[in-house]
Amino acid sequence: MTGPENMAIVRSDHWGDETGNTKTCFSPFFILENESPKYQLLLTDEHTLGEQKESASDFYVKSYDRNAQYTACCARTQLTRHLDHTWITYTDKDKNNDEFTCGGGHSEKEFDLGTYSADDLAYSISDYCRGKDDTNHVSPYGLDGVCHQMANRFLYPVGVIIPIKIEVHSKTQLDIDFRPKGYVLSTFAYGSWGISFKKWLTGVYANAKDSTSKDWIYNDRMMTPETLEYELEDVYMQSETVFTGVDAVLEETRRIFRRLLPAFQGNPVEKEQRELINNITKSANSAGIFMDKPLPILPESKVVELCSQINDAGIEFQTKLKEKIGLENYSVLFVDTEIQNMVDFDDAKKIYCKK
Repeated sequence: MTGPENMAIVRSDHWGDETGNTKTCFSPFFILENESPKYQLLLTDEHTLGEQKESASDFYVKSYDRNAQYTACCARTQLTRHLDHTWITYTDKDKNNDEFTCGGGHSEKEFDLGTYSADDLAYSISDYCRGKDDTNHVSPYGLDGVCHQMANRFLYPVGVIIPIKIEVHSKTQLDIDFRPKGYVLSTFAYGSWGISFKKWLTGVYANAKDSTSKDWIYNDRMMTPETLEYELEDVYMQSETVFTGVDAVLEETRRIFRRLLPAFQGNPVEKEQRELINNITKSANSAGIFMDKPLPILPESKVVELCSQINDAGIEFQTKLKEKIGLENYSVLFVDTEIQNMVDFDDAKKIYCKK
């Protein structure tokens, strides 16, 4: 809304809980001149930012209200080696609810990975991008990614991902033990948003913005600067060196090591990582599963065989990773030092055994 001359009052929403604590979330907005964007203001510091901004020039504000919440959920398994399932729920100010199941479902034994303020546009984009089985076009399952990559794509319009490492400037201030089991492993195999993320960005996601944002202006970069997630997003945004597919996943890993384990030069496990991704691809292809082709309907026995082969490739990779970087460094990357699975049989069965 507009205020006195030469001043804009920024819309803010206050979320309260049963303890009386509140959180103030500010709407992002752009300063416009003659209907064209002059520059944008990203209001992300909810602790120190005042509730008004002043400018020496006349302008007006166009902004979506941040009147909704996304919650990243996790079903923590107690079984050895099983990865945790992740999915996203949505609630607006009128208590309308929705969920993005990320190819699976959810469990009563869930806990929250984080809750983030969102605007109507973010939900419209996420809803547009659902894809079959709420996979957000992370497909084929196990070859392009798993539920972790699906969840990160649904979170993308909000400007966050499931955290790999907690940082001072990150929006995702979570206890490091609250990362889903298997999440870092799946990131090493598929990247933060899936092997096909670059194609998704320029295709499905771009179409979603065009179809839902209308005359609103939406950021080209979603992650918060100076965070690890911003560095990972940057892999896909560079114009001079364009990383796609497996090369993008390898570059993400290099940046993770640079931020979390800087003593290592570059990507110290690139050879092992390429072997992992190649083994996953061979297993999927042998089952008749290929990128950019319709999903086959498989018998349950074939899905069991596929999951076993992919998980065996993951076990081999983790064993080599421990030997190469040492147990202490390994524990920096993973929730614990236990070997973890790559894919979940139940999720794979829901996708590949459908009639």
